[in-house]
Amino acid sequence: MKKYETSSVVQVLALPVLVGLIATLILMAICSVIIWLGKISSTQISTLSLVCLGIGSFFTAWIAAQRAQQKRLIWGLAAGLCLFACMAIVSLAWLGQTVDFMRVIINFAVSAITAVLGSVLGASMKHKRYKLKK
Repeated sequence: MKKYETSSVVQVLALPVLVGLIATLILMAICSVIIWLGKISSTQISTLSLVCLGIGSFFTAWIAAQRAQQKRLIWGLAAGLCLFACMAIVSLAWLGQTVDFMRVIINFAVSAITAVLGSVLGASMKHKRYKLKK
């Protein structure tokens, strides 16, 4: 893409959100196996789920900020919040239980904070491509 072309939503968000969703679900599956083996107590499930969501949101925002041509911080934050929305939809469809709004707010805050960190690092690590002169 040339510099003056704008990035579409699908080009910037689709791959990072998909990668982040898969990574978050894999991390949560690993943590559930660790709990099942008895290495960590079941009282720490909420903390582990926050860690998994934070890591997934961080890398989602980082990848989106790397892929974006312009407004990298906004694209990274949007990708992290899209991951939060996907995880909220999956958890609501899966559990079918009552919703604890305080828990949703905490999850949203963790997603937003880690998405901001990921987008800042992703935007600052964006390398410019220089053509070598012969």
